[in-house]
Amino acid sequence: MLLRRLEYFVAVAREEHFSYAAYTCGVSQPALSDGISKLEQDLGVPLIRRSRQVQGLTAEGAALLPRARRLLEDRRALYEQAHTLRAGLGGRLRVGAVPGAVTTIAPYLDRFVRDRPAVHVDVTTALESTEIIDRVHAFEFEVGVIYPAGLDTAGLHVDELYRERPVLLTGPGLEVRGPVDWSAVAALPLGLLHPGMRGRAAVDAAAVAAGEHLAPRIEADALATLLALVAEGGWATVLPDAVLTATTLPAHVQVHTIDQDGPAATPVALVRVDSDPPPVLVTAFADTITDRRR
Repeated sequence: MLLRRLEYFVAVAREEHFSYAAYTCGVSQPALSDGISKLEQDLGVPLIRRSRQVQGLTAEGAALLPRARRLLEDRRALYEQAHTLRAGLGGRLRVGAVPGAVTTIAPYLDRFVRDRPAVHVDVTTALESTEIIDRVHAFEFEVGVIYPAGLDTAGLHVDELYRERPVLLTGPGLEVRGPVDWSAVAALPLGLLHPGMRGRAAVDAAAVAAGEHLAPRIEADALATLLALVAEGGWATVLPDAVLTATTLPAHVQVHTIDQDGPAATPVALVRVDSDPPPVLVTAFADTITDRRR
């Protein structure tokens, strides 16, 4: 009963609405409100500021929310492990990934699911690293694939997957030969990722280090959009070199090395909540990546 009431509390914190929270929990709104009231009585502190609507969490509720989420995640992991002991590995793995890593992790996902027919994987992309970190902490993702440099990863287990450097891709109609420098890149009609996305930030930082400023005419939140743009002809983009290992480029798209002294290659990492032991699905996914990298 305690865990059910914690589920109500976490749902209200997530949805910020009693009716929506009740719907996600599969109960009536009066039943949900009654459960939260009883939880507050059990704990001896108010959790939610409310009148007729949710007005946010109290200070006590905000402090207790991470522990409530952890307890619910531990319950999920307990059932997951019991299912594995009974019937073999199965369940659902939720992955959040930055756009630059989507095609690179595809072979890992393929191997992981092929070997485990009872496993289902949900992948969410077009997210920034900071949002992925927040959602891993909130147990909305079991694992995340992020650019960890300069970010607060306290409370997370971080395992570097690979490092990437920017490369230039050009389509038909652009005369570009051999390696290029950033001044040549800046002079091209460019399509790039949206500002603020880490893949874009790394490109901008490399250009600035070379004394150049990039002014793209088209910006997108997906690598596939940029590749399709370049394939149309007359456009160029700058993408991580890791994309090339897992993507079949459109016909007539050419790849050019960008001459640069720096910055250093950008690390990409797998992150999860630092727990001991980690959930069995997370361990199995990490082992799949390790085996494939050998």
